[in-house]
Amino acid sequence: MFDDLMDRRGPFYVLVLAGLVVLGLVGFGVFRVATGVIGSVVGDDGGSVATPSIDFASAAADGGFESSLTYADNLNMLRSASVRNTNHDNSPYRNVPSAELRLEDHYGPRSEYLSEVSGNPEPSFPIAAGGQFRASCEFSHFGYDDPLVFPGRPGASHLHMFFGNTDVNAFSTYDSLLNSGSSTCNGQELNRTGYWVPALFDAQGAVRIPERVVVYYKGEGRARGEAQTFPEEAALIATSNINTLSLDEGGAGGKLGFVCTNNFSAPSDDGAQTLPVCDGSLYADQGLGDSTRVVLEMNVKFPQCWNGEDPADWNNYIPAAGGWYASNCTGEHDQILPNLEYFVNYVVEPGETTEGWYLSSDVDPTAFGTARATGGSSTHGDWWGAWNAEVADLWIDNCVNFIADVPSGCGFGYLTDGGPDNQNPAEGPALRFRPQYDGPQRVSAEQLYQELCPASADRPYQRPEDAAYCVPGIGL
Repeated sequence: MFDDLMDRRGPFYVLVLAGLVVLGLVGFGVFRVATGVIGSVVGDDGGSVATPSIDFASAAADGGFESSLTYADNLNMLRSASVRNTNHDNSPYRNVPSAELRLEDHYGPRSEYLSEVSGNPEPSFPIAAGGQFRASCEFSHFGYDDPLVFPGRPGASHLHMFFGNTDVNAFSTYDSLLNSGSSTCNGQELNRTGYWVPALFDAQGAVRIPERVVVYYKGEGRARGEAQTFPEEAALIATSNINTLSLDEGGAGGKLGFVCTNNFSAPSDDGAQTLPVCDGSLYADQGLGDSTRVVLEMNVKFPQCWNGEDPADWNNYIPAAGGWYASNCTGEHDQILPNLEYFVNYVVEPGETTEGWYLSSDVDPTAFGTARATGGSSTHGDWWGAWNAEVADLWIDNCVNFIADVPSGCGFGYLTDGGPDNQNPAEGPALRFRPQYDGPQRVSAEQLYQELCPASADRPYQRPEDAAYCVPGIGL
């Protein structure tokens, strides 16, 4: 079914994968990379724009390679990067299995959510329709890994930005996620879910780090009251921008993949399905001052209808026909899961714009520097659930499936309804507020490439696009 979704977006080719021997102190073995080549779709202005179609199914099914790296080797390399989130390195709960965690050690006061956090308070934001639970996260690390598409194959993917579980790498398994690592999200080790998206490059040769990522678990349409807890080992991939699909295909009715805004999910007229040009001085020029910052917000929606088969196979999930917000899961895929989506917020500084920005997956790995699709046209995301089971049941029952006659919502870490006015919440716990990442919001693409790709010794960095992939695909 996901192959059908990719077919709808336009023509694509599947790369014939080839091995590349990587020499160096770390024996990487033979790498193989898979991605689609550039096709064409109609742009917002009616013209034709280039867009890559990534054949995830072919990439995952393709034969693997033997690597001399172990889980520990690869994780140590990722953790040696000079720019990553180190706030959780000394957590006493890093290696405590999920079932042995004491929930009260990871709960905290709701008052922590009501202060200004990176310019954004995090109360419940009650709304009139749709049960909801939000989980806010900080940046964790970068890596050329994708444990769902390229399991056990370090360096085989385009560059990803990871948030949530701090130890996600090519060798991660459901068991390793659930029972090890810390987390950059509210509740920390209670939410060891692995979240990742393609890295965002700016026009100056830097890779950007978001100020915050908000993950929505919502009950839209039938999902409000009928959503079930994600099954153990559940893994989902948003293989394309669901916002671009028609309602019959499970689309979101005109919602945009990117917007220029001044706050999380704030209304904006400046947006598109691909990367718009956001002006970092917009609000200062309007007399609102530099403190009213501009944010480029990327939205990624995931399919929510499951066929009840192997939950670890992301091909077993599809968007709801009739519209993503209706959650009308029928036929073979009749099991309804929460509406899952990411809001990834990148600050655009005064004096700069997002012109020329692009995702790592927008770059053609067979023609570095000479073939790059329209920025943002390859939007996608990965999710590998590793919530503490007891906590997941709480936010499903008390938030996603909560039905009231007044506006409701659980906010960014509340595990019960925050009340219609944020003043009279239902009794219950809140997840402990996460430590804030306070490092740089950009890092040199060349630096990441040299630190995270041993192949860089054999393929010297010449341009930022070189850092989109560790090892290039060869041939068509």
